Amino acid sequence: MEKSFDCWCDFSDELAQTNETISKFFRDRVSIGSRNDKTVNKHVKGKIITYFDEADFFGDCLKSHGKGLSLGKTIMLYAFLVYVLNRNSISDADFRRRIRIVNNLVINSGNAELSNSEARNNGNRIPAMLEQVDNIIIDEKILNNDEIKTRNKYNFNENQLQEEREKLQWTKINQDRAEELFELEDHYLLYGQISIVGLEHPEYFKRFISLFDCDYDKINCALLALGDYRQTDKYGQIYQLGARKPVAWQNLFHKTLTNRRFDDTKNILEKLLTTACIFTDNHLQKIINDYLGDCESKSEFQWMYYYIKYEDFRPQDCYGRYRWECFTEKPYSFLSLSAERRRSTRSYQPFLKAAKTKGTLSVDDFGMRLIFEKYYVEATNFGYVCKDIDTNKKIDELSISQQNGIDTEDRIKAFETFIKSLPY
Repeated sequence: MEKSFDCWCDFSDELAQTNETISKFFRDRVSIGSRNDKTVNKHVKGKIITYFDEADFFGDCLKSHGKGLSLGKTIMLYAFLVYVLNRNSISDADFRRRIRIVNNLVINSGNAELSNSEARNNGNRIPAMLEQVDNIIIDEKILNNDEIKTRNKYNFNENQLQEEREKLQWTKINQDRAEELFELEDHYLLYGQISIVGLEHPEYFKRFISLFDCDYDKINCALLALGDYRQTDKYGQIYQLGARKPVAWQNLFHKTLTNRRFDDTKNILEKLLTTACIFTDNHLQKIINDYLGDCESKSEFQWMYYYIKYEDFRPQDCYGRYRWECFTEKPYSFLSLSAERRRSTRSYQPFLKAAKTKGTLSVDDFGMRLIFEKYYVEATNFGYVCKDIDTNKKIDELSISQQNGIDTEDRIKAFETFIKSLPY
């Protein structure tokens, strides 16, 4: 305990000899990043990016008197403390590499893992985390569970631990490309977890960065033109796609215990990354146009065609979330969710909204009806049903031509024609 206090005084004296301070020591190794603004995260060699509000973890602790210091900040401060206590045996270059590992683990471990509660998530994880940090900073070793001496061996996110082991080995073999990997890690959509790109093709590192300098909506459509890259929750009803909001891509690119089809997203992203070394909006638009033209020439209109063709399927303020009750049986029956996780009054059936008619989407049943003066219309997997607004009796319907469950005519255009032909 005494050494943990005294070392900062000794370290401050050492830094003063070169006109440095402890605060500057942190600033030279830590930058503050953003998960919402792509212009903020600038990769700097030898520095890590934190998403806390302060780069100087020691100064932050002093100013707050240790109160309210999050567990994540506490672990980061501890990692720096371990270095200061052992600085005579750890080079500055080695420390900069090792603190990057700790930072990636902290950022990608959620509240369930950064827990000191005995009552949740396998109990207090902090002792094992600190043991893990000791080994990373001092010996550059990431422990397996059977190597941890603490009673409770659960610590950081297991997916991230395995990724860090693989990256550590990879950088030792590929020292000439390590900085490219670190630049990819610092991308604000990834913040340390690069499994969506992987280590198999390092030439994709810069391609990913180039791709996500493009328009997010065009990236979304180009990816879907190459394949169904959606991920789903464990219940198979809520699906995640890209969107104009960065959080949609962050959800897609970070593997969790609950998201399904992560590998499908990875494979289709890889397919897109093979199409260019430097990406532009024009390149993505050509992929989109080629896909739409192919569908129209073949008269094959799967749900992806409508999603890409009609912007109402991709609202400006959405989180890329959609709800299919049963995708395999009813691929054309789904809702766009304006809320991040569930249905709300701003949800709607996109096959109704995309049609250019005078009807009004209902707000009391999640936008699943298009209301006119005397009737309303519901979209089904097979077309549209028109019902009397007072009696709910069916008064007309439009069946879309299909072959093997796939539309052979554009149902949006067919519906617009159908509505105009009604005599009421």
